[in-house]
Amino acid sequence: MYRCHLSRTCLDLSSLCDGAQQCPKGDDERLCGFRCPDNCTCKGYSVDCSHGRASLKSMQGLSKTTRSIYLYSNKLIWNMSVVEELPYVIVLNMSKCQLSFIPRNFIKTMRNLLSLDLSFNKIRSIRKDDFLNKANLVHLDLSGNYKLSLIEPYSLSLLVGIKRLAITDSKLKELHANTFSSLNLVELQLSKNRLETVHNLAFADATIAKIDIRQNIINKFHSEMFKGVAGLKTLLTDAYKFCCIKPETVADENCFPQRDEFSSCEDMVREEALRFLLWVIGVLALVGNVISFLYRLRFDRKRLKLGYGVFVTNLAVADLLMGIYLLIIAVGDVIFRGRYIAWDYWWRQSIWCSMAGVMSAISSEASVLFICLITLDRILVIKYPFGDFRFNTKNALITSGAVWLIVIVVATAPMGFEDGQFYTRSPVCLALPLTRDRPPGWMYSTIIFIGFNFIAFLLIAAGQCLIYREIKAEGQIRKTAPNRRSDLTVAKNLLLVVTTDFLCWIPIGVMGKYSSTLS
Repeated sequence: MYRCHLSRTCLDLSSLCDGAQQCPKGDDERLCGFRCPDNCTCKGYSVDCSHGRASLKSMQGLSKTTRSIYLYSNKLIWNMSVVEELPYVIVLNMSKCQLSFIPRNFIKTMRNLLSLDLSFNKIRSIRKDDFLNKANLVHLDLSGNYKLSLIEPYSLSLLVGIKRLAITDSKLKELHANTFSSLNLVELQLSKNRLETVHNLAFADATIAKIDIRQNIINKFHSEMFKGVAGLKTLLTDAYKFCCIKPETVADENCFPQRDEFSSCEDMVREEALRFLLWVIGVLALVGNVISFLYRLRFDRKRLKLGYGVFVTNLAVADLLMGIYLLIIAVGDVIFRGRYIAWDYWWRQSIWCSMAGVMSAISSEASVLFICLITLDRILVIKYPFGDFRFNTKNALITSGAVWLIVIVVATAPMGFEDGQFYTRSPVCLALPLTRDRPPGWMYSTIIFIGFNFIAFLLIAAGQCLIYREIKAEGQIRKTAPNRRSDLTVAKNLLLVVTTDFLCWIPIGVMGKYSSTLS
């Protein structure tokens, strides 16, 4: 006999599907006339024909009482044009079916469809009539349609019941005005596309609580791209410039990424004190090092015959590059003052930003290495006054050339494997890892600017301590050879040069190490 669902009532088998409901829950008249298609699996009114088990014949024979259909990974589905009316279907999964268009004929009769999965197909466009009579749809997944390049305005306006909409991993390059008109969404996911242009009013006449447009390359947008959208609370983007045109409904802390350490929507360098220091330090570094360089070439050429003289001259050139970098940033700040965010993309992609970033990296690393060489040279002279090994002019020039070659390679190498964006992620074109962000290439920055420099300065500190001890010991001896006294005097003078550079870089190293430990 047949035992009724959730009941002690039992019926004779002849009473099943006799047109008269006799079970308390009416389950004796369910699944009557329901036929499971060949090669498919059925559970209740659910039909699973996934993984290539569906055929045109089996689909045409689906029972009218079917509630859900799973056609995941079937390559023949796109070839179907006429399907018997299926008014009770509420779930339809057509993921990975190689669809090149939205099959209107297939879904037009499913008036009660609530969930539609069209992900990972080859759909090329979404047009106005694609979702006709689908006002009841609650879930729609269009992610992974890598050939999708067009969404017509108002084409989604009939989907008033949708709460979450995902259109990701596609070739979508442009969003037109009123693309999402009439929608009322909790979340709109547009990440991992190829968006380049977003027109004014792209999200107009829609209510959307959260918009995610990350991992796109939007470089053409307008100040009113978010105008007309209601209820927006969270905005996820790739650049702070979009937060400058966000609706007032989005709090500053809910717009990502948040403002960087240097810039604002109006200015490339937002702090007045920092602007002043850029000019002062830049001019002093430029003028001071030019004078130092020219003085040695013109009036103190005898020093260039000694190892430390060659190294100090090269150190002046390295610090001169830092002065040029600071002035490039200072001039850029003046040019874009009051309207920086509109020029942010142009500036970061310009040759000036890349050149400034490379120049700052070359300058910083060359300075560290030449300080190391100066320290080593003084140790050899003072600790081993009668030693055979010394940095003569030839050795010093070869070593200096090697240093410049190394730092140029280190500074320019990331430009190739980081798509040229290594220095342009910051408005001041620096690759120093001074924040908790982890952009591509941050490990390289940490190893070079923090790890290598930290080790180098430990060696420098140890060397300078050794030199200081020797100077102090020699000072207790009244009679010292003239050449020895001259070497000690040079060591004292160079100690000041090395110490000032050392003190400049120690805070950067500490900040970088601290930021690398932040989660």
